[in-house]
Amino acid sequence: MLGNEWLDIGPNERKRVHAHPSKWVLFKQLFASILMIALIVAVSLQDFATETQIGELQLRTILLFGIPIALLLPGAAQVKRLSTHYVITDNNIWAKQKIFARDVDPTVRSRVQDVSYSQSFFDRLLNKGDVMIETAGTGGVDTVLRDIPNPQAIAMLVREGIEDTDNNRNQMNV
Repeated sequence: MLGNEWLDIGPNERKRVHAHPSKWVLFKQLFASILMIALIVAVSLQDFATETQIGELQLRTILLFGIPIALLLPGAAQVKRLSTHYVITDNNIWAKQKIFARDVDPTVRSRVQDVSYSQSFFDRLLNKGDVMIETAGTGGVDTVLRDIPNPQAIAMLVREGIEDTDNNRNQMNV
């Protein structure tokens, strides 16, 4: 499930990068969960004073089910983060997402035409961002590596592959 059995690497191919989305995406979910719990506690305290009912259930009973759900959300975000793999090899760029199903998106590095990366102000502070990869024949962005750590270095690594491919084509034409 969380292994690399989906990765089809050739015998003479080596992994250059194997990354997951940044750990910082978990803090966003953790912050949202803390806010949810604080809101649930505040509404529950107010409910203890007024004993509000919705149908036959008291509001505090319904709200107290929200706390375990709020506590599970960061764990679910971590499982999603660990089940998302970004692998760059000598010949391919792989983006695998999902947990039980497989959504594997290989991109042949020799077909890559352009690479760019995007970072917001906070992404720059946290050294994460998105890398967009455009390939020949698609007319747009083909693969996006989301929330990847150090996107500038990843974009440079993919760009090196473009330059290597261009150099090999020029040597063949000579």
